[in-house]
Amino acid sequence: MKHRSVVALCYVVLSLAIFFFWTTFAKTERKVIPRDDARPSGSGSGSGPAAGAVGNAPEPFIPTKPNLVQSIQGTAMAPFVKRRLLPEASLALSRLVPASFWDALTRSLEGPEPWRRAVNHYLGTVLNWRPENYPLLFSGYFLIWLSTLGFMYQAKKLTSILYDVPDVTAALVGALMGVALLGGFGRWSQYPYDIPNAFVFSLALNALILERWWFLLAFAAAVYSKETSLLLIMAYVLLRWERWRRPSFWAMLALLTIGFTATRYWISVRYALSPSSRDWYPLRNLDVMARNLAELMWAWWIVFVAIAGMLCMIGDLPRVLRRLVIPLLGTMLGLSFFYGWIDERRGYYEVLPMTGLVVLQWSAASLGLAHLFRPRDQPLRLRVEPTAAGSDFGGFATPPLPRSPGEVVAMLDRLYPHASGVPRLLIRLRPWICPFEEVLSRIPPRPGDLLDVGCGIGVGGALAAGAGRAARVVAFDTSVLAIETARAAMASTPLGDRLEFHSLPADQWPDGAFDVVLCIDVLRHVPPDRQREFCSRLRRSLRPGGTLILKALAPTPRWKAWANQIHDAIMARRRVFHRTPGEVADWLAAEGLNVVESTPVNRFWHAHYLIRATSPASAS
Repeated sequence: MKHRSVVALCYVVLSLAIFFFWTTFAKTERKVIPRDDARPSGSGSGSGPAAGAVGNAPEPFIPTKPNLVQSIQGTAMAPFVKRRLLPEASLALSRLVPASFWDALTRSLEGPEPWRRAVNHYLGTVLNWRPENYPLLFSGYFLIWLSTLGFMYQAKKLTSILYDVPDVTAALVGALMGVALLGGFGRWSQYPYDIPNAFVFSLALNALILERWWFLLAFAAAVYSKETSLLLIMAYVLLRWERWRRPSFWAMLALLTIGFTATRYWISVRYALSPSSRDWYPLRNLDVMARNLAELMWAWWIVFVAIAGMLCMIGDLPRVLRRLVIPLLGTMLGLSFFYGWIDERRGYYEVLPMTGLVVLQWSAASLGLAHLFRPRDQPLRLRVEPTAAGSDFGGFATPPLPRSPGEVVAMLDRLYPHASGVPRLLIRLRPWICPFEEVLSRIPPRPGDLLDVGCGIGVGGALAAGAGRAARVVAFDTSVLAIETARAAMASTPLGDRLEFHSLPADQWPDGAFDVVLCIDVLRHVPPDRQREFCSRLRRSLRPGGTLILKALAPTPRWKAWANQIHDAIMARRRVFHRTPGEVADWLAAEGLNVVESTPVNRFWHAHYLIRATSPASAS
C-alpha cells in the first residue's frame, strides 16, 4: 500500500508538471487564433462575441488550426471539428458544474493582490484565456490533466501485463510514457484533444488484452476520435485472430465497425454546417476506414521496423538489459518526435507509445527473440479477479495467481504476517531474483498433495497452498534452522494446518507419492556424481499422472554462472554445480517422465530455467 501511495503521489506531481509545461509553451489559445481586434473580417470562426469583427485585410481569414473553445463550440474548421471526445466531455462538465461556481471563480481571480495579478497575467497574457470562456477552458484543461494522469497509470498497467518486470520498473515506464506525450505533441500541441484520446486508447487496449466487458464502453468513448477507434479495431483483430472461426469473433467485429461508422456519420451530420468547414459532405465518413487503413498500416510498419532494427542491434547483449525497458522507452520517445514532425504520415502519434509496447512482442517473436519476453499467451489470457470466496476457474475454486515479483511479495506478506527480521527480509527479496510466479503458473489448478524438495524456509510450498494449487504440502530440507524458521513463520497463519515441515538428512525423503513435486534451486547443491540419482528420486516421489516442476540455474552464459557461484558462496557458503537444461531433461526422460516444457527465465544475473515433466497416467 505504501508503494502504491508513493507511485500515485509521484504520478500526480509529474502529470501536473507535464500539464503546465504543455499549456505554457504550447499557448494553444493564443498561438493559433489572433485576437479579435486583429482578425480580418469574414473569419466565420472564433470563440468570443467579437468573432468576425471587421479588420483591414480584404481576404477572409480562416485559421489553419483550432483552439479548444472553437472545438467545443463546433466552429473549428474541418477536420478538427470532428474530434469530439474532449469537446463533448468538456461541454458536459462545464454544464454539470453550477454557474455560481464559475462566477465565484472569476470573481476570485479579480483584484489588486499580487498573486491575483500573477494569475491573471498567466491566464490572460501567456495562455490568452478570456473570462467569458473560463467554464469551457477550465473544464477542458482539467480533463486534459486527468487524461495525462490516467495515461501514465494505464501505461504502467500495460507494462506489467505484457512483460515480466518489477513493479518499480513498470511505474517508471508509466512515468516516462507520460513524458513522451510532450515529445509526441511538441510539434502539434495545438491539438488539445490528443491527450484524452491517448488515455482512452490505453484504457480500451488494456481492457481488450484482459478481455474485460468494459472494453465496449471504452471503445464507445474512443470512437469520438477516428484514429483511436480505427487502431482499436486493428488491435482487436490482431489479438483475437486465432478465434476467427467463431461467430462471436465476427459478431464483435461487426459491432465495432457499425458503432464506428454510425457514430462518425452522426458527427458528420451534426457538424456539417460548421462555419469553418469547407468542401465537406456528410457521407464522407462512410468510407473512412478504407481511406485511412493504408496510412495506419504504414505507421505500424514503421514501428515494427524501428523496433526490429533496435532488437537486431542489441541482440542478447547486454543481458542485464534483457527486458529492454530503457531501449524501448528511448525508441518510443524518438518515434513520438518523429511522427509529430511528419504530420500527415505521423501514423496517429497519440497512440504510438502504447501500440509500441504491444508491437514489441510481435517484433521480437518474428526475429526469434521471443525468449527475451514473457510468453505471449500468458499475459493475454483471461485473468480471474479475486473474490471473497475465490473464483471459479475451470470448475475449481482457485484464487488468482501473482503475475509479477511485486505481486508475489504482496502475497507472501499476507501468508507471513508475523515474520520479522532476517526471515522477513529473505521472504521479500527472493521473489525479485527467483521467478516464483512462473513456477506457480505451471502447477496444475486441481489442488492435490505437493512435495516441496529442499524447501528452505518454505516459500514455494506456502505460495502453492496460498494460490489454491495444493491441498496439502509436505516440505523438507536438510537445514534444521530453515525448518524451524518455516514452522515459526507459518504457525499462526490460516495455512498452518495444510503445511508440514520436516528436517531430514539428504538421503531420507518423506514417505508416499505426490500429485506435484516441486524442486526449486536444489539440484545445483547436489554433488555432481549424485545428481542423476537425485532426478531418479524425484521421479519415484510422483504419483501416476503427477507433475514435476524443477527450477535450476544454467551454466551459461559463463559470467552469469560465475555471478551465481559468488552469490551461493556468500549466501550458502558452499560450491554449487550447474547442469544444462538438456542434461536434466534427458535424465528425466530416461526415468520415464514426459518432459513437457523446458523454458529459460532470465532475471538479473540469474539464468534460470524451468522444466515441467509429467509421469505416465498408470504405473509402469
